[in-house]
Amino acid sequence: MAVAIALRMPRRSSSFSIDWAGLALTGVGAAGIVLIATWGGSTYAWNSPVILGLIGVTLASWAVVVPVERRAADPILPLQVLTNHTFIIATVVSVLMAACMFGMNGYLPTYLQMVHGVSATMSGLLLVPGSVGMFTGSLLSGMLVTRTGRYKPFPIIGSLLAASGMAMLGLLPANTHVAWTGVAVFILEIGIGLFLQLSVLVIQNALPASMLGTSTSTNNFFREIGVSIGNTIVGVLFTGRLTASLLALGFDSQKAASITPAVARSLNAATGAAVIDAYHHALAPVLLSLAPVLLLAAAIAVLFRPIPLSTKTGLEQLEEELAEEGTERTYRAEHSDS
Repeated sequence: MAVAIALRMPRRSSSFSIDWAGLALTGVGAAGIVLIATWGGSTYAWNSPVILGLIGVTLASWAVVVPVERRAADPILPLQVLTNHTFIIATVVSVLMAACMFGMNGYLPTYLQMVHGVSATMSGLLLVPGSVGMFTGSLLSGMLVTRTGRYKPFPIIGSLLAASGMAMLGLLPANTHVAWTGVAVFILEIGIGLFLQLSVLVIQNALPASMLGTSTSTNNFFREIGVSIGNTIVGVLFTGRLTASLLALGFDSQKAASITPAVARSLNAATGAAVIDAYHHALAPVLLSLAPVLLLAAAIAVLFRPIPLSTKTGLEQLEEELAEEGTERTYRAEHSDS
């Protein structure tokens, strides 16, 4: 309320056309990815006509986006953004980070309840160190970038730290103290925090001020798609391994799908221990396999080009861009008359 009353922003009138074609294509493409991630392997088999049809429509939508956006007067995904070197590197690194982090967050609480026997509340509290790590990493990178003006080391160091934390999660034995999980999550997310928020600054610094909103929203758009894909991959690998292990123990498909922490605790000692072991061997290798993905993010981050950070606000940069455009139009008009 205070912001709505007190904040006064400069107003400019501008004309633009809505890119309906680009909006529809990206909407269909994004919805297709989400539906494939949600339905594939659960509601519908991966080789079912529904999933195959969705894959075809989704691929076709994204294939048509580039030629459509190339011709649009005000494209929703400008090619100047999509082809910018810094935008590509920052988006790929942040997508890989977000996919790994949310893939881990989606299944670790149930794992903690099943393997370590903690309550649902405690399993959530064990992820709190991750929030602390994310905040700490963001704060540190922001302070150091402000002082040094350099941002390239942070995605590299952050990805390496995140890979270390993810590897630690995957290598922790089932009988280790549950507090070590909190330590591993802290290391993982302090690494991700070093760059995930900083990526917005890096992208905005590399593109014209007139594209600040477009570049930021496009980065977030692809990041959310990455989260959906990451959750799907981790879910498919985890549930596939778990189901195979439970079937090997003599559970039928229906019982295997209905195993909960409460059900596991109600089983006899030997069967319950076998179920716990199945959960551990289902998720731990999947988490360990995410560490190389974060190492890949570090390798990609090496490709960043050191662009000096601007010391001017977005509004100041925009005023300069508008002034340059006005000067250029005047120059063209004078020379066209002559």
